[in-house]
Formats: sequence, C-alpha cells, structure tokens
Amino acid sequence: MGTPVKVPVTWQTVLICVAFILLALQVKERVSRALCALLGVTFGSRILLAMAHASLDTRILNAQIMRVVETAILATVCLETVYWLMKRLKRI
Repeated sequence: MGTPVKVPVTWQTVLICVAFILLALQVKERVSRALCALLGVTFGSRILLAMAHASLDTRILNAQIMRVVETAILATVCLETVYWLMKRLKRI
C-alpha cells in the first residue's frame, strides 16, 4: 500500500518537539509561528501517546494523521516560498 508507519519515540523526538515549541514562541510572523506550533504538536502527540502507553493501533493512526499534517505543512511552506519570491523579485 505505502511505506510502513513507524512510531518510535527517541531523545531526538523530545529535542525536536521542544525546539519547535520554542521557535513558535519566538517567531513573529503569523504563518511561521502556526507552522512551528503544528510541528511541535505532531512530535508532542507521539511523546504523549508513548507516555500514556497507548495501543500500537492508536499510535499508528496518530502517525498517519500527523503524516497528513506534515504534508500540509510542507505544501504551505512551498506556497509561502513562492509567494515570498513573487513579492520580492522583479521581472527581468
């Protein structure tokens, strides 16, 4: 069907979650702040489900949902980059 969904929680997951949450608190631009907060939530949900000893099915479903969220974030970043370039670059 597709690539298998893995749901490991390592020390790197915790570090990335904290980094995105701190970045969301410090960034002034609204879109960037929202994207960083969403990424913090995606990693945070993995950590919370692992701490709550959720079943593997629940963790896999969460990973699939968060994969969709991460794809939407990537698409938004791409669109924002194109918008930023169009706004700042002049036609030659």
